[in-house]
Amino acid sequence: MGILAGIFAFSGGGPDVPTPTLSPLTFPEDEGVPAAEAGCRPVQTPPYQGHAELTPGQEHPPYNTDPPTSGWYLIVKPNAGFYGIPLPAERIMNIPADGGIVIWISESETRATRRFSFALHAADVLMTVWPGVEQGVVFTAWGVMQRCQKFSGEVAVAFIERYRLTALKQREPDYEPGSRPTSLPQESPNPSPSKL
Repeated sequence: MGILAGIFAFSGGGPDVPTPTLSPLTFPEDEGVPAAEAGCRPVQTPPYQGHAELTPGQEHPPYNTDPPTSGWYLIVKPNAGFYGIPLPAERIMNIPADGGIVIWISESETRATRRFSFALHAADVLMTVWPGVEQGVVFTAWGVMQRCQKFSGEVAVAFIERYRLTALKQREPDYEPGSRPTSLPQESPNPSPSKL
């Protein structure tokens, strides 16, 4: 197991003021196949479609990739975790717009991600079965994506560690993570991939 992908915690910072610091989060790197067997393409940076909040029911131009990497998203952010039934892309896109990671998987990869999916909540990572991913897995952050033929915990951890918060900090240097609204409790993810 590796200690990767930071989560925000509070410690120190004077007698009355907590200071945000990064604390480690453990992901099972041995989940799925080794990185050398995952059949991953290089990380891509698709044409940027901007960064725009939507109101419910508001229309927008189509995303230029499936799954999307930038563009339009609803202001209410879904809870991080595993979703066996996909939410609308506009809901999901609030995760990377807020600095998180989305792991879009094919139905065939749900068993390979079982232990990994339990660590998602604290790291602002959403994993979802997605109809546009017919085989394997696609990792996305704001403005970047990586496609793999099979799920690899090693690849997932490396992607999360490299891209979590990076694009957001480039776009909004003064942004405070977690300041966007979150979803209602009834919109929580499935408790485990085995419940599909």
